[in-house]
Amino acid sequence: MPNNDNLPVKQSSRWLSLENKRNLRRFSSKVDRIGKIGASVAIAFVGLVGTVVFPLPVASAIGTGVSILALTAAANLAIFKKEDDLLFVTRKNLSGKTAISQDSLDFRGFSLMKGFSPAEKGALMGVQALVGLERFKQEFQDKKVKKVPSKDGRSNVYKPVFVTSTHGINIKTFESLEKLGYIEIESLKDLRKSYLIFEKLGFGQTKEAYKSAKSVITGKNKELRKQIKRIKFRLTDKPFDFEEVYEHYLDVKDTKEGNLERKPLKRLGIIFDILEKRNIDIQRDNLGIPFINYKATSSFAARKKADRFARLSKDEFNKRIEDIEINTPDRIAEQELRKKAREDSENSIVHIDEDTK
Repeated sequence: MPNNDNLPVKQSSRWLSLENKRNLRRFSSKVDRIGKIGASVAIAFVGLVGTVVFPLPVASAIGTGVSILALTAAANLAIFKKEDDLLFVTRKNLSGKTAISQDSLDFRGFSLMKGFSPAEKGALMGVQALVGLERFKQEFQDKKVKKVPSKDGRSNVYKPVFVTSTHGINIKTFESLEKLGYIEIESLKDLRKSYLIFEKLGFGQTKEAYKSAKSVITGKNKELRKQIKRIKFRLTDKPFDFEEVYEHYLDVKDTKEGNLERKPLKRLGIIFDILEKRNIDIQRDNLGIPFINYKATSSFAARKKADRFARLSKDEFNKRIEDIEINTPDRIAEQELRKKAREDSENSIVHIDEDTK
């Protein structure tokens, strides 16, 4: 018999799989990125030509400025990988690890987080980290990236290593992710203490950045410095289901100590709760890739709580209807008749046994 594995229909079916569709989109993004780099280099060249053709001081200054900005943009695109809905970038460092950092050239944070409290800004940073890591995990799965056993032997981790320098709430988020089995932390070390001036500017915290800059000059208010830690970690092959995690959080948040997952679940769940009044939702596109919708009709937490309330209300309603049906006069009479029939049947069996003795 002929081998059907090489039939065109078979190949077409494989090519149209969800995994291959996602990989095709990732490839298209790379092509688009290369195109943007080329466009930026072309603009820089035009700027340099302008300084030669129009040697006037003003024209020369403008041409030089355009060239510098365009070359900076090209270099940024070539070095860093950027997602449209995230304020973070990734790059491969010299040791081959994937470094995660804040995009210092993306000032959308000023408008994106206008009016946000410091807690809300921190929570949004956490949500972005969760979405970004889940995308990487999904990509590793689609591309069948090699896995190795975890340190505890209870799961598998993908070989690529991530590294980032961060502080405070972000470190606790990573630790919670490890306790829930979503990542494996390789190392966590203190680096330095920082006033986080540029980070605060990137998130639109101009007043806080000014206070920190003033502290650097005066040497006062050293308590504003934060301990920066360097964390290295790997992703496990356990998918991060945002809906499921939040449901579990709602189940355990008001329970007493005893559940080992209670504390890490609360750490992650609170991130979503802090943003409950902001219409920021986590959704998935037609290929199942998670993304952040900053113009949603309601927040992720509000949507999930509404769904949960509707579901629980429906269950309670159905239970009450069932109780009513069980206790209606007709149902009671029916149960009595069945009981009487059962008793008559049992009595008949007894008489038969006595007759056969």
